[in-house]
Amino acid sequence: MRGKLKVLSLVAKAVLLSVCLIVLIPNVIRLCPFLVGADESFIVLSGSMKPTLSPGDLAFTVKADPSDIKVGDIVVVKTESGVYMHRVVEKKETDKGILLRLKGDGNEDPDSSYVADSQIIGKTIFSLPTGYLYTRSGYILMVATPLMLL
Repeated sequence: MRGKLKVLSLVAKAVLLSVCLIVLIPNVIRLCPFLVGADESFIVLSGSMKPTLSPGDLAFTVKADPSDIKVGDIVVVKTESGVYMHRVVEKKETDKGILLRLKGDGNEDPDSSYVADSQIIGKTIFSLPTGYLYTRSGYILMVATPLMLL
């Protein structure tokens, strides 16, 4: 009987530790993106980039020279309406600089206007699918399970 309780206790501690690490690691690298080779990190807020990026996902960017950005890259831009992340679908070089046409993967049409190279914050290099934390099953896994184990 004691052996079974000891095993259950070890399993509970292992699950609790795993859940804590799953929650802790993304938060640490969110605050310190340089740990993974990025300059900045962003939490995806909308579904315009689904299925590539879902709301709640953590995306990491590096500063990029506009001339190095290619069609197909995902970039973060700052406009008058805010900061957002879309894929480059067209690139134009003009005498005033580089203009980019962007489109969310989940959108049918490209954005209505071009983005100037001065509005580019960076290029997305990778993302972590942390959006699951905001779902019912993610909540159960990350909050309810550790509470039950305690």
